[in-house]
Amino acid sequence: AFYSCSSLAELTLHDGLEYIGNHAFYNCNKLTPLALPSTLTTIDDYAFSYCRSLTQVTFPQNLTTIGAYAFQYCSSLTTLDIPNSVTSVGEFAFSSNEALTSVHISENLTTLPQDMLSYCYQLESVTIPSSVKELSQGVFYRNYKLKSITIPEGITTIPIYLLSDCSALVNVALP
Repeated sequence: AFYSCSSLAELTLHDGLEYIGNHAFYNCNKLTPLALPSTLTTIDDYAFSYCRSLTQVTFPQNLTTIGAYAFQYCSSLTTLDIPNSVTSVGEFAFSSNEALTSVHISENLTTLPQDMLSYCYQLESVTIPSSVKELSQGVFYRNYKLKSITIPEGITTIPIYLLSDCSALVNVALP
């Protein structure tokens, strides 16, 4: 829709919008804080990838699905609050967000997909909600400043590269 509209800085999305499609705002480099409409339920793959000036995203409480790579390389994004309405997140959804320091993960997710939060160099701590029963490979790969993580009961497998290259890691709470 607006693929690589590199001068697009402001976006107003009105209530009634339920779906944002694949690559819809991909590489809109100047897009700044984003408030998504309350009626939005789905953000498809790559929808906001490479929106490097995006500093904040306000997700609606009706959102259920965030697609693969949806917010990858949003390198100015500092906080992330995935609402509890979200039940599905695609692989690499928030990967390579170098400025991300704080994350709240939906308490209705059962799986953290491959590389969901990999390469988030400023992320220091994460609490995985008890609803999560499956961790995929590389979820926190190369989060160099990650110091602590709490893994909930019910996790039966620690996958490859889950916490690889997390060189500041000093505290891991396992079930």
